[in-house]
Amino acid sequence: MGVQKEMIIVEDILQEMFTYLPLSTSTDGSQDFAHKFLAGNEHELNAFLKNSDTSEVYPLIWLTYPYSEEHEKTKVTINNINLVLAVATNSSMMNDQRLLDTYKPILIPLFENIRMIFRRCGIFSLTDDKIKVIKFPNYSSETNRAGITIDRWDALKLTFGCTIINGCVKPIKI
Repeated sequence: MGVQKEMIIVEDILQEMFTYLPLSTSTDGSQDFAHKFLAGNEHELNAFLKNSDTSEVYPLIWLTYPYSEEHEKTKVTINNINLVLAVATNSSMMNDQRLLDTYKPILIPLFENIRMIFRRCGIFSLTDDKIKVIKFPNYSSETNRAGITIDRWDALKLTFGCTIINGCVKPIKI
């Protein structure tokens, strides 16, 4: 039985896959935003947010630590991984306005594009072809004692299992 020459680095694969995401457009269509992909626990997240300009952070794709990887000869399997898709928001909006201003124009299309990338990249497969999605409107550590962020977000939390095989990400057109 041969040994894989290099460990598959999940963060590097996701980073490469997400370079194919199209820009997100503001609700009024006046500005385009590049996505930011990072990983870590809540301490890393808040340190990043404290030291960043809000206009350059969002939309944010955050891979939450910890998670467990099972490495085999030519693949890595992850049974329970979480990605949080987030945009900055304010506390004065009602949920129907959030759906119009952040979820429908930014977060839901971002989710759909990520799902498309997962299907088309050639090295990634979802366990049971399922992604659990939880909406977190008006989310912050101020409104939710279990909240992990110092910023106020409208967010989607994606939870899924996946397998990534050793190989190259295929170029993806969306």
